[in-house]
Amino acid sequence: MEVLQKNHLHNVAAVVTRYFGGIKLGAGGLIRAYSGTTAQAVEAATIVQRVTQTIVGLQHSYANHDQLTYWLNQEHFELDHDDYGVDVTTYVFVDNDQVETFTAEITNRFRGQIAVLPGEERQHEILYQP
Repeated sequence: MEVLQKNHLHNVAAVVTRYFGGIKLGAGGLIRAYSGTTAQAVEAATIVQRVTQTIVGLQHSYANHDQLTYWLNQEHFELDHDDYGVDVTTYVFVDNDQVETFTAEITNRFRGQIAVLPGEERQHEILYQP
C-alpha cells in the first residue's frame, strides 16, 4: 500500500502471490519482498490519468473552417469529427475545467462568428506525466 501511495496512485489494486509458504523471510523480509515486487510492477506499468471532458460543438461558416482547425491543432485540442451542412459543426473534446476559458477564447479569437454548443461528457484516459 505504501508503494501505491508514494506514487500517488488510486483506484489500483496490487496482488503479490507467493508460491512458497513458511516464515523463513520473517515479517521484515516479507514486507520488503512484497513492496519490491509492487514497486517493479508500478515502474513497468503504463499509468494513465482519467479526465472528464465535454464534447463541444463549434458551429461556423465554411470560410472559418481552415483557420479554426489550424488553431485547434496548434492548441492541442482533440478533434472528434465535422458535420457538413449549411454550416460546419466541428466537435472537439475540452477538459471540463477549461470549457469556460475555451468558450471565451473562441468567441474573442473569431469575433463571435462561431457558436459554441456544449454537449455530453466523456471520461478520457491520458498518459500520466508526473
